[in-house]
Amino acid sequence: MLNKVDHLVYACQDLAEGLDIVENLLGVKASAGGRHPAFGTHNKLFSLGDACFLEVIAPDPERVSPDLPSIFHIDKISRPRITTWAAKESAMVGRLKKLKQQGIDFGAMQPGQRQKPDGTIISWQLTNPYKVLGDGLIPFLIDWGNTPNPGLSAAKGCQLLDLKLFHPVPSNCQAILDALDLPIVVEPGATPKIMARIACPNGIVELY
Repeated sequence: MLNKVDHLVYACQDLAEGLDIVENLLGVKASAGGRHPAFGTHNKLFSLGDACFLEVIAPDPERVSPDLPSIFHIDKISRPRITTWAAKESAMVGRLKKLKQQGIDFGAMQPGQRQKPDGTIISWQLTNPYKVLGDGLIPFLIDWGNTPNPGLSAAKGCQLLDLKLFHPVPSNCQAILDALDLPIVVEPGATPKIMARIACPNGIVELY
């Protein structure tokens, strides 16, 4: 299943705070990400293996709107944590049509882009980032098109070993994950939680 994981979203309300937690846990310094003008966020990245990465994301203090962005539940968190994840999808239109026929609505496909520190613009297509399903346990879908996956150039040293999902009512999420052809079992848990096991310079750690 891990080859279907595009990236994990570690959300925080202050990027420096989130980076301090993750860098200390992993023993790796993040690489530069960039700004998402359309969403009012900015990020930094860690590679988790080939074409897979960890994104630490927070509201951009230079955003045009003073309102806290609501993508990926950033406005609902009380502490930095993994709020959701992205699954690779190379046939987005067909997949969304099939899901809608099954009564599963991911919303309209949207373009995304950000500017790297060197001025390069990278772009992608994703499902609606404001539409969070299954308390974030259901991944949004992403297609990088001709843009190389950022995990290929992000800070090295980490490898995603396992991804676990927990929910008070697992069946609420399991049917959608099955429809997405994602072979992952949602386990019972007191609260919704996404937990990643990562091999890194500090050993094998858990990030959630």
